[in-house]
Formats: sequence, structure tokens, C-alpha cells
Amino acid sequence: MGRDFKVGDIVKGNSETRYNLTDADMTEARVIDTDCVGGKIRIEVLKHEQEAGIGQEFIVDPEYFELVRREEPPTGGSELELVDDSKMAQVARILGEELGKEFYIVGGRCNPYKLTENGLFDSYDQLATVVLSELLIGKLEIKKPTCAHCGGTNEVIQQGNAPMCKQCAKEVLAK
Repeated sequence: MGRDFKVGDIVKGNSETRYNLTDADMTEARVIDTDCVGGKIRIEVLKHEQEAGIGQEFIVDPEYFELVRREEPPTGGSELELVDDSKMAQVARILGEELGKEFYIVGGRCNPYKLTENGLFDSYDQLATVVLSELLIGKLEIKKPTCAHCGGTNEVIQQGNAPMCKQCAKEVLAK
């Protein structure tokens, strides 16, 4: 007894489920793919009574799920657009940073940090998953570097021991 779910639909586990996490305690999941092998669908858990599996994706048989509401999948214009990017590239856009570019965190003990395809790394090249989580939930904030000469924040680069905007760096080098 298959279901005709569409990408973007919000579903919940039913009482007949054979799955452990995506059971009746899972109250909301978003359908993210309907073209899986064997007529299965891929879902992302959004809400669960035991807070289990939230954010995880599963490929499941649609007969064990019920439609909660029909939602259109996101198109452009939102902060997280449907693009052919890695998840970390999307995280970098959310934070207003670029992959591979160093940045500083206010009060960060291991500045500078850098986002890569494999996660957030500190100045000692250690994976900083807790710091990344705290950035994403707003407990930490990224410090925009200021020019040591003019105090501006436009296109600041590291020049020697002091950060400088490109204009001041040109002037200093020209002297």
C-alpha cells in the first residue's frame, strides 16, 4: 500500500512501522527524495518525541508513513537555496564566510578558524564541531576584522602582524 508523497511533503511515522527511529514517535519529517530504489523515499527527521534522529536522513518504505501536510520544496530566495553545493558550502553561506578562508570568532580561544568541505577547523587544524554548533545556534559570533590603520572593515587582509584593508596595505607598501 504505497503512498504518493512529493518532495517537500511533511510526513509522520504510523503505528504499523517496522523502523526504530522513524516510528510513531517521529511526528514530522520532510520528504527530500521520492526516486529511491525499490519505490522507497528519503526523509529528514524534523521532530521526534524522544528528540532522536533529528536532522538525520533515512531511506524508508512509504507505506509506513502518513501525510501531515503538503509543502512545496524551497526554491530560490531563501537563505539556504537548492543548489548543487556541499552541505559545508551551504553552512559557509549561512555564516557569511567562504570555504577555505580564515576568520575570527569573538572570544575564540583557537583563532583563526577555517571552514572546509570536512567541517570547521581551528588554528591547530583540529576539528571544532562544538564551536560550529555554537556559531549556528547564535551562542558565538564571527568577528569581522578591522583595519589597524583606518578602522574599516572593507576587504581586510592580514598584512604582517596587523590586519589592514587593501587600500591601507597599498599605501603602506607604496611608502
